[in-house]
Amino acid sequence: MRLEKLAKVLHKKKGDTRVRSEQVIRLGELSLGCVCELLVNHPYFNYSRNIVQMLTPYLDHPRESVRAAVAGCYTNVFKEDKRGEITLDIVRRINHLVKSRSHTVHQEVISVLLTLRIKDVNLDKEKEAEIKQKKFMTHKQKLLAMSKRERKRSKKLEELEKELLETKAEENKETKQKNLTEVMKVVFTIYFRILKKAPSSKVLSAALEGLAKFAHCINLDFFADLVSVLDGLMEEGSLRSREKLHCVQTVFAILSGQGEVLNIDPSRFYTHLYNNMFYIHAGKTHDDARIVLRILEVVLIQRRKKMTQQRLLAFTKRLSILATHLLHNGAMGALSVVRRVMQLGMGADVLLDVDSSLGQGIYNPELEEPEHCNAASSALWELTLLQRHYHPSVRMLAQQIATNDNNKITHMPPEIAKLDSLQLFEHFDPSLVVFKPAIPPPQKNISGVVKAKEDSSFIQELEKSVSETSTQPSLSSLHSEVLRNIKESSKRKET
Repeated sequence: MRLEKLAKVLHKKKGDTRVRSEQVIRLGELSLGCVCELLVNHPYFNYSRNIVQMLTPYLDHPRESVRAAVAGCYTNVFKEDKRGEITLDIVRRINHLVKSRSHTVHQEVISVLLTLRIKDVNLDKEKEAEIKQKKFMTHKQKLLAMSKRERKRSKKLEELEKELLETKAEENKETKQKNLTEVMKVVFTIYFRILKKAPSSKVLSAALEGLAKFAHCINLDFFADLVSVLDGLMEEGSLRSREKLHCVQTVFAILSGQGEVLNIDPSRFYTHLYNNMFYIHAGKTHDDARIVLRILEVVLIQRRKKMTQQRLLAFTKRLSILATHLLHNGAMGALSVVRRVMQLGMGADVLLDVDSSLGQGIYNPELEEPEHCNAASSALWELTLLQRHYHPSVRMLAQQIATNDNNKITHMPPEIAKLDSLQLFEHFDPSLVVFKPAIPPPQKNISGVVKAKEDSSFIQELEKSVSETSTQPSLSSLHSEVLRNIKESSKRKET
């Protein structure tokens, strides 16, 4: 294929010392982009497997633009694939690439697997859409356009076509489910092999993120071993804060699903989560707040009955402290979790009492273990600061929590009040440089009238003071001169 030959200039073989010009490289990137478009638009034609075999090595190309082009192509294919066949071919090729290069690949090779439609696939909905798409004419149009004999014949054909479509849909459903099962097996093979053989590689973060996302699909037999491996990685101390959060997210995703039947003590993961929350701030790590909110929705809401009172109060206190370190969308998400904990009536409202004699001992926020930090001896002082926040929605939510007004939403729009913590984090995301709610533009005319009234009242007060000080010649002359200068300047502004 001509495009394949042109794209080969991007693939430099071992021992090749030729220097290629920028024009030749751009031509190769253009050819590669054309091949990617061909695969996205026609994923089921005869040579699609050959194209996948050709494109996959470019996921590990030295040039970032080449890797991004192939990763974007595979992402679109994963989203549009209705059979699961081409997705399975791509995942198998990625597995072969990672294994052949001993896990020393770029992060895009593993991160592209995060876009797989394993979690949100809905086969029943796709079946209904496929059947509905075949109906071109409405019942009324058919009656108007057909005779009695044609309507009778059309009715029989519709019944037969419906049976055929249902049979085809069932076959497609079984085939797709089988393909997705194979895809999951290959994906988890990649992730587990990275954890076992390359725990210090640069793709470990993407593998942990993938495990956290697809943890609900892991076989029950692997749960205990996986939790043990993740705990060992965190205890080594070589992981970064984001990677540790992914480990914690994976463990609690396992324990909140089928893993509830397992006898696993998650107390050490509570400690890891509690200690890593302070590494998140309004700078580079702000995006990690999304992971923390996702974990706390499981820990403080779904698994609330399995938490001790002291641990619950410690996480609520630390979450309110975290809200003061984040941007307004992160603060909204954190306060939303605090409000939900208060609404569920789990005894967290004791933190609204400023009397420190209720608890035992003194609150120690630097203690690593949340169970023994004596959070009950403290209060949510951070709500006072957040009620003076620059964002109006943060002020409203902080005021609502501080007044314990959980029955009615104080000045909070109903469409905002219904959102959970993650939805609030996305809704108020400032990365698009859009401030919500929108700031109204200044009203120039009204402000000008107000300023003119203020100037006139000021002049009247000066005139009054001049008349009162007329007995003192020096002061009277001074006031008259000041008044004259002010009147002249105001006239110049009006003209």
